[in-house]
Amino acid sequence: MGKVKNQHYVPRSYLKYFANKKNKVYQINVYDKDNDKYFSANIEGIASSRFFYDFPELEEIKKDLMEEMDEITANEKITELGEIDEQPVEKHFSELEGEFHGLLNNLRSRFKLCPNPEEALFSINLIEKFKLSHHLIYQLMRTRDFRDTYLDINQRFTQYLVDELAKNDLPDYKRGTIQVERNEKYDSLFHASFIFGEALPELALTLNKHIWFVGINRTNIPFYTSDNPVVKYPHKHEPFGSNSGIASPGVEIAFPISEELIIIIRERSYFKEYEALENTFIELNEENVKFYNWLQVTESYKQIYSSREKFELIEEIKNSDPQILKHRSRVEIFAGGRKM
Repeated sequence: MGKVKNQHYVPRSYLKYFANKKNKVYQINVYDKDNDKYFSANIEGIASSRFFYDFPELEEIKKDLMEEMDEITANEKITELGEIDEQPVEKHFSELEGEFHGLLNNLRSRFKLCPNPEEALFSINLIEKFKLSHHLIYQLMRTRDFRDTYLDINQRFTQYLVDELAKNDLPDYKRGTIQVERNEKYDSLFHASFIFGEALPELALTLNKHIWFVGINRTNIPFYTSDNPVVKYPHKHEPFGSNSGIASPGVEIAFPISEELIIIIRERSYFKEYEALENTFIELNEENVKFYNWLQVTESYKQIYSSREKFELIEEIKNSDPQILKHRSRVEIFAGGRKM
C-alpha cells in the first residue's frame, strides 16, 4: 500500500453526516474564517493536510543528529532508532475510525428507530460511553488546532524558562534577547508523543465520569461542525485560569454527531442538578442550538461546516462581534500574577 498523502484530522465518516450526497460525492458547505469566504467542497479535501501526521524520514533525522552532536553520540542515537515507520499515526487513526463510526451510528440509529426518543430508557449505554470517552479525547487531540496550541505552550514556556535563567546570570538581560526556536520538521513527532503519552487514559476516565446526554435538534437551524469539532465551554469563571480543561469545575464539552444530534457532557460537581437527565435524549430549543453552533464558530481552527448554504449565525457574529472570527492564540501563561 502506498503512502496516504492527504491526512484527515476530522474523519470523513463523521463529516458526511453534515454533507449532501450528489452523484456519490459528499459535498459540504464551508465558511473559511481566514478568507471570509463561503464555498462548497468535497469532504475529501477539508479538515486535512498533506502528510499531517508523518514523521520525518530517517535520513533527515540522521543528518540533523550529525549536525547537532559529535559523531560517536550521533551514531549511537541512529543505531537506537533502527527503522522508522513514517505513517504510524495515520495508520492508527485509520484503524480506530471504524469503531468510532460504529459507536456514533448506534446513537443515530437509536434516535431514528425510537418513536419517542425522549422516553427511551437510555441514549448511550455504559460500554458505549466508556469507549466514546477515549475516541472523543483522541478527536480533541488529533486536530491542527490542538497541535498548534500544544506546541505554542511548549515554546512559550521554554522561552519563559530561558529568560528566567538568563536573568539570574545576566542582570541587564532583557526578555526575548535569547530566542527559543523550534524545528517545525519535528512538529508531528512532538504532537504524536503527547497523543500517545500517559495523558489520554486519565483524560478519558475523567470524561467518562461526567454527566452525558444527547441533545435533539428539531429546529429549522442545523447543527454546525468544524475542523475542531470537540468544543469546550467554561461556565465557572475565575480571575486566573480558564477552567476550560477536561476536569475543570463547570466545564461543558459538546460534540455534534449530525444535524439533529449532539453529545453534551457536563462536569458533575457543578451540574449536579442535571444527573436526572444522564444518558437520555433531551430536546433542545433554538437558543440552545445557536449556543452550540456559536461554540463551533468560536472554537474552530479555520473552517465551519454545514449542509446548508446559509450560515446566518456567522453573519450575526460579523455584525456584532467580528473579533470572534479572527484566529487567535489560545495560550496564556501566568507567572507572578501577570500574563506572560
